[in-house]
Parts: sequence; C-alpha cells; structure tokens
Amino acid sequence: MNLQLSITRDKEKSSALIKLLRSPGYKGLKSILIFATARFTTQKLTQILQQQGFRADFYHAGQTKETRQKVQDDFINNRISILCCTIAFSMGIDKSDISSVIHYDMPRSVESYVQEIGRAGRDGKLARCHMFLNNDDFFFLRRLSL
Repeated sequence: MNLQLSITRDKEKSSALIKLLRSPGYKGLKSILIFATARFTTQKLTQILQQQGFRADFYHAGQTKETRQKVQDDFINNRISILCCTIAFSMGIDKSDISSVIHYDMPRSVESYVQEIGRAGRDGKLARCHMFLNNDDFFFLRRLSL
C-alpha cells in the first residue's frame, strides 16, 4: 500500500495544519486535498493558507458552476497546489498525482474516510494522508446526524 496514514489531536487545528504543511514530509508536495465538513471552513482555511504563502483555493457546492470548473481546472493543471474542499469536490475528480489528502475535519464515517483517502496515490507513489481530531468534530458531526 502506498498510503501513509497519520492522525493527531490538536486544539488549534489551523496552526497544526500550517506546521504539517511546512514539515519535511509535506513541504513541496504539488497536489494536496484538504477536506472540511463546512463550506465556510474551506473558505477560512484558504484565506489562512494564502496569507501564509501557499497556492491554495477552495471548492464547494455553493459556488457557481463556472467558479467550480475554474478551481477544478486550476487544481488539475497544478496552478494551485492545495485545494480546500467539501466532499462535493472529490466525486468526479480524475487526477492521478494527488500526493496528500488531509482531513481538517473528521469524516462522517469510516466508509467516507476510505473513499476520500483513495483519491491520493493513484500514480503508485507514496501519498500522505492525515486527519486532525478534536472534540468539536464529534459534537459537530453528531448535530448533523440528528
């Protein structure tokens, strides 16, 4: 298997994400998906990443079709290296060189997690998959399922 999995419990996930992306294992990766549960989180993360000098953008179902297509094209053609997205993005993605999938928020199920990390490493090269956990994730997902 070419997927390297890791999980951390972090109180301040955005700072931990920046630290992770600057770490030796992630620095220089050309194609990273960051999954978040909420649309506003994808936008907030993109803003934080751009302020830190990363080539990042966001994708979610609330954007216009034209905007989503442009963002997807930019990601596929490596004009951006980090895409913060909801699960709306990964359904139709056809990109074999995704080198990392990061779950900023905990996925809704084990099945979702397996499907989402399966976007990485399709080129046969080592791909890194990381999940951030904190107690807020559990409560947020529980509220969604009620």
